[in-house]
Amino acid sequence: MAHFNSYGKPSNSSLPDASASAPKGRKRKKRGRPKKKAWSRRNQFLRRHSQKYLRRTEVENLIQADFFATRIGRPLTAFVSIRWIHTEHGEANINKRWTALLNAMRIWASRHGIEWTAISVHENPPRTEPAFNTHLLANIPAALHEAFAEWLRKQLGRAPEAVDIRRRASTSWHLDKTLRYMLKGCDPQTARAFGIKYRNQGIVPFKRCTTTRNINARAREAWKLSGITQVNVHSASKKGAGESKSKRVV
Repeated sequence: MAHFNSYGKPSNSSLPDASASAPKGRKRKKRGRPKKKAWSRRNQFLRRHSQKYLRRTEVENLIQADFFATRIGRPLTAFVSIRWIHTEHGEANINKRWTALLNAMRIWASRHGIEWTAISVHENPPRTEPAFNTHLLANIPAALHEAFAEWLRKQLGRAPEAVDIRRRASTSWHLDKTLRYMLKGCDPQTARAFGIKYRNQGIVPFKRCTTTRNINARAREAWKLSGITQVNVHSASKKGAGESKSKRVV
């Protein structure tokens, strides 16, 4: 039976208890946009920063990967430049086309007895005409430079201006001018630290640089743990296939 107070309204004791009917263990949702965690905010900042410059960690990784390639007998002797505006599809969908081209280059190298080893950097300098380009250092023997350039032009649309391949002047144990030229798109502080002449290389809307798996940070760490040291690097670079002799340190 309902109970009424002095004002003619049902008393609170007669109403059903809302807390009793609510399911237990369910927390009330907080209003507003949830705050991002510190690591998420940091990664978002680094992604925005890497679109403008090569980060210091990326520069160090590319330098170490180049040195490591020479040490394991696969020196990066071929300097390849691609100007995308002269390719068949211009500068459309460069990210997807580059991923497919990397896989095709790996297959081409495998057919010629080469374990594909390379580092690459994308650039988009602010100019009036389209100038998106990609620089690549790879372990292609000098005897196969022309064959690789012809094959690459065929993949990109047969335009001779699209591909330029040159022999690297030096692959010694220092930061040579070819690698400095590739790294010129780093931030000014990193450029001063490594003695690189900084040049603004514009915004790249995807990953600016890549290394193959056999010379990345994980491969270098595994090589250190395995205790293998490289010998006779110069004779190995003349073989063409990039094969080399190595011995295990006991």
